[in-house]
Amino acid sequence: MKNKYFAKKTVRDGHQFASLKEMAHYEQLRNAQNAGHISQLKLQPRYDFEINGKPLKIRSKGFPNGRKVTYRPDFEYVRDGKLCVIDVKGYGQARGQLDSKLRIALMEACHDIRVEVVR
Repeated sequence: MKNKYFAKKTVRDGHQFASLKEMAHYEQLRNAQNAGHISQLKLQPRYDFEINGKPLKIRSKGFPNGRKVTYRPDFEYVRDGKLCVIDVKGYGQARGQLDSKLRIALMEACHDIRVEVVR
């Protein structure tokens, strides 16, 4: 099946990446971690969202009770004691993508974490 943005899935170090661009960014971060510039590198960490102490859910035909809204950015790491969250976007994803923009806004509102989008 073709990727709608023509990205080529690839595997490196046992991890599957959605694009060559994402894999290249991983290699930069892996090298930075090996050099001691960053620590605690995680790939696709999961964040759930809560509002007023209740999980945010999306109801649909297949999920009448709703399913939790989650966000999986591409990378998370610590630099100089600060948590950094990165989402790599390719050419086709540079504009639009309301769903992605909304989840990034929820990260800031619910978790007080600013996501850096790398294009």
